[in-house]
Amino acid sequence: METQKKVNIHYPNQDFGFIEDEYWKTVILHGVTIDKYTVSNYGNVIGPQNKKLTWKKNGGNILNQYPAVSLSCDRTLFESKGSFVPTNPIYKNAVKYTSNVHILVANAFLSLDENIPEELDEYVEIDGKTRQIWSMLPDHTKLWIRALLNVDHIDNDRSNPHVSNLKFTSPRKNNSHVKKQALEGSR
Repeated sequence: METQKKVNIHYPNQDFGFIEDEYWKTVILHGVTIDKYTVSNYGNVIGPQNKKLTWKKNGGNILNQYPAVSLSCDRTLFESKGSFVPTNPIYKNAVKYTSNVHILVANAFLSLDENIPEELDEYVEIDGKTRQIWSMLPDHTKLWIRALLNVDHIDNDRSNPHVSNLKFTSPRKNNSHVKKQALEGSR
């Protein structure tokens, strides 16, 4: 008897099978490591029951076609780090959080110091030495700045959360109006 391949009706390119060059890292959400979830460089997420989670549309907004997954986390993980706490409790000490897959991939795979947005990759001269401004910032400031940045899909395909298709950018650069003008050559 032949088993049928699982297909996601909303995102048919999500692969539930074995992918040879797929590798995994622990999910990081709002700067907090969520050990019971892992995310792959392809955007697949494995949950506590060791199964790939099905991507879904985040909310009913037709404009938001980003694949998303729902995560359940211990509220104290966020509180102990002084981090943002999702506000929709499902149990006394647990919260349910829906996150766009591309953000989980970027947080796990794009290191803070190797993926500096071009707007922040500037240099200054101090005491006769050229120094990168980003490298002089303390880690907590870098994390704060990174939280303000957007994750951009390089190929503009929102359903492609592969790490090679993602980069951090400023909200202005990620604005669809600005992108459209840049593609048309008016900027």
